[in-house]
Amino acid sequence: MRKKIWKILPLVTGLVLLTASSALTVHGESDNTIDVTLFKLNLPDDWSYDPNDISDYENTCSVSVFEGADKDSSQNDFTIKANEESSYSFRKYLQTSDIDLHDYADGTIEKTTIGDVDYIRTTDNFDRIYYIYRHEPSGVTYKVIISGEENDSVKNVFNNLELKLEDTGNVEAPYPWDGTPFTPAPQSIAVGDYTVTPEYIPFSVSQNGFEIMRHQFAISGDRMYHQLNNTLETYEYTGSTLNLLSSDTLDEQGMDLFTDTDGKLYISRNGGKGIVMKDGQTILETGTSGYLSVHPSGAWGITSYLGYDTEKVTFQDGSVLTEPWILTSMNDDEARTGIFKFVSLVEISNDHIMVYGRLAGDDTPSKIAVYDLEGNQQLLLGGDQHEDSAYFGSLTGIAETANGYIAADGNMREFYFWSKDGTLLAEVDCYDMFGTRYPWIEDMKVAEDGSVMVLMTQDRDDNSASELMVFRLTGF
Repeated sequence: MRKKIWKILPLVTGLVLLTASSALTVHGESDNTIDVTLFKLNLPDDWSYDPNDISDYENTCSVSVFEGADKDSSQNDFTIKANEESSYSFRKYLQTSDIDLHDYADGTIEKTTIGDVDYIRTTDNFDRIYYIYRHEPSGVTYKVIISGEENDSVKNVFNNLELKLEDTGNVEAPYPWDGTPFTPAPQSIAVGDYTVTPEYIPFSVSQNGFEIMRHQFAISGDRMYHQLNNTLETYEYTGSTLNLLSSDTLDEQGMDLFTDTDGKLYISRNGGKGIVMKDGQTILETGTSGYLSVHPSGAWGITSYLGYDTEKVTFQDGSVLTEPWILTSMNDDEARTGIFKFVSLVEISNDHIMVYGRLAGDDTPSKIAVYDLEGNQQLLLGGDQHEDSAYFGSLTGIAETANGYIAADGNMREFYFWSKDGTLLAEVDCYDMFGTRYPWIEDMKVAEDGSVMVLMTQDRDDNSASELMVFRLTGF
């Protein structure tokens, strides 16, 4: 059937290959054979494929085929993907697929043998079936994805798949527990008339993994809270080390963390499911969605999420009261109040509300607006053009200190320092201040003693994992 459907397509494909340097390549000993760099598939006669669904490059190949003559009405799809990738990338995929890395490393994970290849079998939320194989000597990961029923016809296709396994001398990185933790080399740096001193606060046991850009934390007295997805960890903060006290799995994924001077922990969650915790127990459901930034007193906060209206949230006698704040209708040029068309970050100090977002208009920069607690704008921080100083990439934290303001730029791997009147004092690279290589600045919060706490992830030198690190900044 496939021959009938695609009878004229080889000619068309050939013309495409002559005119497009990056076009796909289709190899084949016969119409029923798909032969690409990293695997070969002898397709049964009752299966079909679209040549546009074949990609063949030196280090990555993919093929999608379907049962029957019509792709749109087919009940079964079979996709093979082969990619040369790092062991870090592969292990991150295992982790996100809820496959235990220790079981994989020990060889105790259940596997399915097909054609002399031992695959890991798993499924996703869309009822798709995945067969995964890592060929370590070449660093190539093979994924077979089945949509539909895993029937005899599908198994017949699978049995006709031949992986091209070549030893290219690839050496896998150590597993995280065998790897060498990253050790930073922080050093003091001049910021205007101030000397800012970074101090590395190590975990008593190295905290590492494969996730970046998803960590949040908060400090309250001798407790540090760390959140990754729906896992909440509590650490004892001694001032020089961090000791794990508990690790809990929450029923919802969190977005941000804040604490107040009373020791309460505020967890931002979407879907109206924000909560307040104290001593490990949920004491209030806020009903808020998006990011909830809280004043240190815990009396009130501000909710924000991209272009949605900001709201002031007041906590009163166990109740949660909400009212519009000064930034509303940000998606509407005519009804908008305030200077932003969307907001990415809100931080609240004792005396100010700091809002980071994109200014209204076309081709506008992102800025930090500093407001007093009544919502009156006091400062506007940040460069206007790419070549300007403090032109922001993507800020992940803002802090007010005794002597000014600090912003952490995740994209640029830089920290910006301003005086209280908004004068830019310095742009400091992470390497110069923390002795890191190319970290991601995850979060930044102000501790009760006025010091600034910074959370980072940094790839280890041996590529075994990303190191989670905490620093304390003083002197500004």
